Amino acid sequence: MMKEALYISWVGMSLVFVGLIALWGMMVVLVMFTNTKKKGLLSEEITEPGSETNDKTNLIKAAAAAVAVAQGLFNSSPSADIRNERTDFSPWQTTHRMRQISQNQSVFKRKA
Repeated sequence: MMKEALYISWVGMSLVFVGLIALWGMMVVLVMFTNTKKKGLLSEEITEPGSETNDKTNLIKAAAAAVAVAQGLFNSSPSADIRNERTDFSPWQTTHRMRQISQNQSVFKRKA
């Protein structure tokens, strides 16, 4: 009985590891086929580190990235959804929230 359980566990764990190795292999193959490097693009963009055009280009790219991140954070934040909706609570919600608040406050008023 115990040997059968151990054998079933061993077979299950082996299948899990074989599956993980197979997924790893498929990911390696997909990366090899889909990873294309553009050699000409990088050689055209590289300029001297102290040059004025490189500094302006980097500032423009940084500003564009900052604006994109700020817009993404603003649109995905939970507070953006709250501002658009009215927050009307039902009497049931109000009653239970007030009960919870009073219970939480009573914890600090207890004497040891």
